[in-house]
Amino acid sequence: MSEITAQRYAEEFNIPYELALIISRRFPDYQDAKDFLFPSLNQLHNPENLPDIKETITRIFEGLKNKENILIYAHDDPDGYTSATILYQTLIEIRRGSKPEIYVYTINREKDGYVLNPEVLKDYMEKGVKILITVDFGISNKTNFEVAKNMGLKLLICDHHETEQTDFPYPAVDPKRKDSKYQFRELAGVGVILKLSQLLYRTGLGINEKEFFKLKKDFLAIAMLGTLADRVMPLKENRAICYEGLKALNGTKKPWAEYFSEDRRVNIPFVFNEIIPLLQSAALEDSRLGIDFFLVEKKEDFVKIIEKLRSIENQRRADIENFFQIALNVAKVYPNLVISVIPTETSPAQSKFKVNNLGAVVSKLRDHFHKTAIGMILRENKCYAELRSYDINLFEFLKKAEHLFIDFGGHKRAAGFSMSEHNLDKFIDYATKEIPSLEGKKSNLIPEAVIDKSRIKILEPLLPFGEGNPSPLLTDNIDLYTIDNRLNIIELGLWQT
Repeated sequence: MSEITAQRYAEEFNIPYELALIISRRFPDYQDAKDFLFPSLNQLHNPENLPDIKETITRIFEGLKNKENILIYAHDDPDGYTSATILYQTLIEIRRGSKPEIYVYTINREKDGYVLNPEVLKDYMEKGVKILITVDFGISNKTNFEVAKNMGLKLLICDHHETEQTDFPYPAVDPKRKDSKYQFRELAGVGVILKLSQLLYRTGLGINEKEFFKLKKDFLAIAMLGTLADRVMPLKENRAICYEGLKALNGTKKPWAEYFSEDRRVNIPFVFNEIIPLLQSAALEDSRLGIDFFLVEKKEDFVKIIEKLRSIENQRRADIENFFQIALNVAKVYPNLVISVIPTETSPAQSKFKVNNLGAVVSKLRDHFHKTAIGMILRENKCYAELRSYDINLFEFLKKAEHLFIDFGGHKRAAGFSMSEHNLDKFIDYATKEIPSLEGKKSNLIPEAVIDKSRIKILEPLLPFGEGNPSPLLTDNIDLYTIDNRLNIIELGLWQT
């Protein structure tokens, strides 16, 4: 039946048959296939349906009216940078004057962990900050609400991470809340902020949805980068944001966008190859670079930022490869799990390894062993960990053992925590017993299509890959292989019929 559907898709959508065959198997419904191939802003839902967003809007405007200084407290990754950038630019434009002051702070993962740092907040309170808005951060840990309350700050949470809480003492905008009625729960943090910005412009400046996306094309381009970098489910609203954002980037008159698009048309493989790694490297030296990347107004200033980030990124790649080899050497492999406790204090070079790089190392472990992977660093009697999986809910896995952690947070397929080194053996014992019971059944290796490797670019419309839209299993009648978001070919061995 899929062959008939594939032929119809190939003809009506004017796409190669092999691509149509894959899409027909994933989206047998015609409208679903059409929406996938031709994502648009019409697929975006009403932002007013997000929980607590109206109350958040009200409190922001009350703060602006009363000239109460605002601190944007952001996660230290591309999703956090893009979220903070859009919200910062929005607040600057709608405040109607030079007051109140708007500040941005991006967390330092080793110093701050996954909770609000009271010492950091004290510094900003001395600058007159009254309102604290978290972006891509804050909802997973009750401590954040307690810290804000104890310090007398007006807290507004804007997040997209998983949460088990049902009672929120402050407004908390998150499509993953259990009481959320929003139609799509998988937005990136920057997707949540894009929705918030849309309503702020409408409320403050009377700009409707159509005008917003026409006037703020750069916001779509920025949201595209954060969405792709955070590897959220690449379907529906997220897919629309990505493809509309790509179109916007190629026409945006901002130094950062013009730098990348002046002699090429930017596509998804280019974003994964060239732009996201630069943004990821910012946290290794100065997270502010991840914000200034978008905010500088002169091309020469942006070039200086790029040169700095490229230097950091080159070192980052070398460090990741070096520590991946170390992680491989010390890894303990279990039936459905690999755990690597990476030594970092046995040499000067290892002691300088950045916790921000740990996620990349653990992703490589997962892909190398094709198993759920946990990587941990021990430093000053404290354990920092990152987890990556193909098919278990890591947030629920950590939630069951939260008594072991100082803090934790994340998503279904990517999460992290910190804990006392004293709990290391307890955690490993828990993980080795619990993971097998959660692990899903492995699918049979049956190719979705026969495609010669020289024609792999015909599959670009499938990008980006992720949960709900996995990398396709392919064959050229000789090898079994797949592809990644950069359109790199990943060999899986000889194809046996």
